[in-house]
Amino acid sequence: MQPITGAFLAKIRNIEKKIRAILRKDMPESYTDRPIGYEWCNATTYGGICRNHRDRDPFTDELRETALVRYSTRYDITPDIIAHEILHALLPFGTGHGRLFKQGARVLEKYGYHVTVYMTYEQMHTLRPKKAAKTPYRYALVMPSGYVVARYKTACRIVKDAARGGVIIKQTGEPVRVERICEYD
Repeated sequence: MQPITGAFLAKIRNIEKKIRAILRKDMPESYTDRPIGYEWCNATTYGGICRNHRDRDPFTDELRETALVRYSTRYDITPDIIAHEILHALLPFGTGHGRLFKQGARVLEKYGYHVTVYMTYEQMHTLRPKKAAKTPYRYALVMPSGYVVARYKTACRIVKDAARGGVIIKQTGEPVRVERICEYD
């Protein structure tokens, strides 16, 4: 998990400030003024998640409540998803998607935030493909058909011979070519 920084954090904080003002005004009995932290995660099953914590302040020994909101790097995070998670963070612990959450969603709807319990069809289909796995191999010996015969981490003798055209598959008599797979990461 990495902390969210930069322009996206400024966007989140701006939305958070607006939602805090809305809830303070329209739902004062349910609003909690707890601090919220933000992180990135790589989840594929959700766009955002809110984790609430209770711990003791090490200096004053008083019980404090904090919320940690994680947004997935795998989805396009819209203001509505941001508002959804901030609503979780600012309502009492254990609210979930129950009556109080839905009441808060209706309040935010009046101010232009479309907070839903589930991701919309369009949001679900913004899942970014998983990045290709990093490999330690640099070179591959490839037959003309595209079949990979072997992979090597270094430019060893056989890789150098294949690069000069001097490696032939005994069974088929076909030469193999060398392809550079990737650089070391």
